[in-house]
Amino acid sequence: MLLSFLFFYALSSMAVGEEKEESTVVESFEILVIDAETEEPLPAALIKISKINMEAYTDFEGFVKFSSIKKGFYDVDVSFISYKKVHLQDFLIDTANRQLIIKLNQ
Repeated sequence: MLLSFLFFYALSSMAVGEEKEESTVVESFEILVIDAETEEPLPAALIKISKINMEAYTDFEGFVKFSSIKKGFYDVDVSFISYKKVHLQDFLIDTANRQLIIKLNQ
């Protein structure tokens, strides 16, 4: 009886741990957009993150910062006037992956 209780407890603890990991919130996620050739920042580039319908424009230094995103896989779209658009499919945003540098080509 004690053995079956310990087994059940271990299984339920693992399930709670998995659920907690999936709902982890990344407090801060930053994207830098630069020109691929000159590596100069691109201000006012549009960043869209799918599934959560977030979008923002980069600042004068080419950065944009998103807050409180659930850990997970997202599609990220980046566009800037006269540059080729970039589409990243299933990009992982998590606590170990908090910054992304995107180089755009003309």
